Amino acid sequence: MKRSLVVALFAGAAAANAADLTVMVGVDPSDRESMVISLMDLGGTLSRVTGAAVKAQKSQDLGDVMRSTRTGEYDIYIAPAHVAASALSHGYALIGSTDPDEVYELVAKPASGGPADLKGGKIYLTQQDSVGAYIARGMLNEYGQSLKMFNQVLYRKTAGAGLFAIDTGMVDATVAKQADVESWVKQTKSPSKVLLKSRPVPGGMTVVVKKDLNEATRKKLEAWFLSSSGTMSGIGRVNYHSDTGHRRSFPARSSSMHRRYWRCSSRAYRSSTCGW
Repeated sequence: MKRSLVVALFAGAAAANAADLTVMVGVDPSDRESMVISLMDLGGTLSRVTGAAVKAQKSQDLGDVMRSTRTGEYDIYIAPAHVAASALSHGYALIGSTDPDEVYELVAKPASGGPADLKGGKIYLTQQDSVGAYIARGMLNEYGQSLKMFNQVLYRKTAGAGLFAIDTGMVDATVAKQADVESWVKQTKSPSKVLLKSRPVPGGMTVVVKKDLNEATRKKLEAWFLSSSGTMSGIGRVNYHSDTGHRRSFPARSSSMHRRYWRCSSRAYRSSTCGW
C-alpha cells in the first residue's frame, strides 16, 4: 500500500512538472526599452491565464537563445524577429509581434557609390547577435557581399551612435532603422548616403509557441496575447512618452497580419535577408 502511494505521488509530481510552461524572453542588448520586461509580472499573468506553473527567464545572449530554439528548450519565446524566425523553423508557431514592421538601411559616407566601395573600410553595428547585425549580414549577402569585406567591424551597444560615427569620419558605414536614419538626417542635415534597404521585418518583440504544446493551453495563450488584456510591460514593448513620462504598450498582432513577412522560415529568406 505504501509503495503504491509513493508511486502515485511521484506520478502526480511528474504530471505536474510536465504541465509547467517555460518561457524565454530574449532581449536585444542594444534595445534598452525591451529590457524593462518584468519576469514576475509575465510569469504570474501567464500562470493565471493557463492555470499552469510558469518558469520565465530573460537573456541578452541572443546567440544562445537562438541555439535553444533549435533544440526546443522553451515552450514560449518572446524575442526579436530573427530569434522568432529561427524558432519558426524548428517547430514553433507564430502568435504575433508587438510593434509595426521596420525597415533597416545600410548607411554610408557621402562619397560611397555602392556597397562595393566600402571594401576595406570600417562598419559600426550593434552587438553581434542583435537584430541590426543580423539584418546587416542579410542585406550584404543579398547584394553578394559579406562583413568580411570590411577591414574592421565595430560591435557596440548603442544603435544611434553609428550615424554619428559616419558623420564624424570614425567609420564608413552603419546599419540603422529607417525611421532613425530619417530623423537623424532631418535633425543634423547629415550628408550620409543610404546604399541598401532591407525588406520589412516585424518590429519590437515577437511571440511564438511550440506547435506540439497542449492545444487548450495554446489557445488560451493566443487568446490572451491577442486580446486587449495582453498589453502590459511583461509582453509589449514599452514606450515612454517624453511629455508625460507614461508608458504605453502595444498588443501583439495576429499571425495572419504578419504571415507574409515570415519568409525567414524558408531557406531562401534565411540566407538572403535574415543573415544566418
